[in-house]
Amino acid sequence: MTDLPSFPGFIFKDRPWMRDIIIRILNNAPGALKYCLPVFPGEQGTKPNVLLQSLALHAQGDRNGARTVIEGLSGSRELKVRAHLLQAYYALTDHDWRRALKCTNALSDLAAPDLFGRHSDLKETVIQYQQLIEKAAGGDRPSLHAYRKIRRAGPTAHIVSYPRSGNTFVIECLKYIFDAPSYSRFFADARYFSNTCYDGEDAGVVIIKDHVYRPEYGKEKAVVLVRDGRDSMVSLFHYILSSPEGPEIIATMASFSDFLIWASRYYLFGFWADSIALAIESQEAGARVLFSKYEDFHNNPQEILRLGEYIAPDHIVRRDAAGMLACAASLKEKLKDVPEWGFSGSSSARTFSSWSANRGGSNWRDIFDADARRTFHELGGTEFLIRFGYETDPDWWRQDPVG
Repeated sequence: MTDLPSFPGFIFKDRPWMRDIIIRILNNAPGALKYCLPVFPGEQGTKPNVLLQSLALHAQGDRNGARTVIEGLSGSRELKVRAHLLQAYYALTDHDWRRALKCTNALSDLAAPDLFGRHSDLKETVIQYQQLIEKAAGGDRPSLHAYRKIRRAGPTAHIVSYPRSGNTFVIECLKYIFDAPSYSRFFADARYFSNTCYDGEDAGVVIIKDHVYRPEYGKEKAVVLVRDGRDSMVSLFHYILSSPEGPEIIATMASFSDFLIWASRYYLFGFWADSIALAIESQEAGARVLFSKYEDFHNNPQEILRLGEYIAPDHIVRRDAAGMLACAASLKEKLKDVPEWGFSGSSSARTFSSWSANRGGSNWRDIFDADARRTFHELGGTEFLIRFGYETDPDWWRQDPVG
């Protein structure tokens, strides 16, 4: 028996009149609501668009002076999110998994990252819906379903990196040069990619974000992005501390060394070196893996083009450096008000200050004391620092870093 989705209460958030409208529609025509789903510009609808018109006409604060219902909807991002959420709900109740996934992906495009950051209930609802989609579409054994081979007509590219190592930036640039959609392996992390609910006949490039190399990639190409693991761990600390549950996690630690040990034992993706080791082992076993360093691709259009040529050279539609740099600037602007991304101030500065002998800053040299350097080394980090050119001396961890 399929689990039923909870009704998306977010569509009524701060707008009690919406509930009144929907109740009125249901009272006048029981069962009509599911056939009155919103229709957006460019889409065709076969049923009366009652709900869309009611919501748009009553949302005076959202219309921004629009002259028509469609203009009012086009100018209201939150209204679109609410409408997609309602569509997803009824698609799930109808067991139309592909349509439900399309709706949740569409609203994730609209909502992330700022609306998700401001409305935790919205993100929780999206996560629940996407989990229901995978469970229902994949049967009762999702662990086996997760390794189902993906069969698409077009190139499927997996962009993999340990968290805080640049894959969000690279994906934005690849989307630009391929004019292609991107997805994620994680629920509610932008657009979710389902192993079942995808268009197998799509001949275009699809870009999928991941944080660990997976065996089911098979012969599909993967780009593995590598950043100095010490910088990645510092950035990860910022990210976790700025998350809702972060302060409680960090409160149990007395030093950055404790954080490194915690990550190796309890963090979803483990320690930095574990992630890198898995990708290298996969490449040595014959997997199609291309490595790219953070310093090489960051604000470097030529490296982005190199990655594009590796993924699908015949599918590249844009090669201009200015466009790629504009993508990077636009991404930073979108994320500047999301604390986890570190572009705005956060409470982490106070913790770093006490952990780094009041030297301040977020460069790893300011954070890694002798204990942290030793722990990083003992967890296996030195081997990969040397392999990717971040260190030449295997005893770096014994020395106090300079500047």
